[in-house]
Amino acid sequence: MELIKQSMVKTLQKTYRDPWNGFSSMDFYGSGKIDIEAVLNNLAIKNLAFPKEDCKTCLERDGVFSQKDYLDFDTFKRHFFPQLVNVNAQYDIEDEEDQTLELRRQN
Repeated sequence: MELIKQSMVKTLQKTYRDPWNGFSSMDFYGSGKIDIEAVLNNLAIKNLAFPKEDCKTCLERDGVFSQKDYLDFDTFKRHFFPQLVNVNAQYDIEDEEDQTLELRRQN
């Protein structure tokens, strides 16, 4: 099962290069949510050498769809583009520190 998850992550990363393109390719209606069928019916995932039921089981077992019946963008990014989650958080912290320093300078 771990091989399936790794293959799915690598395939989505190679195909879409960033989480925004990957998510938008599955969010057909622009609702900001994708369900498990949208992920499984994605062309990149369909082309993997694993049966659809195994991929579905892997997603459910790994907790990708455990709390909700859908994924929002942040959850999608955390599961399929995990290397970008910490990078964005680091920039947010640096931005806050820069804003705090700027406010202190102004006062």
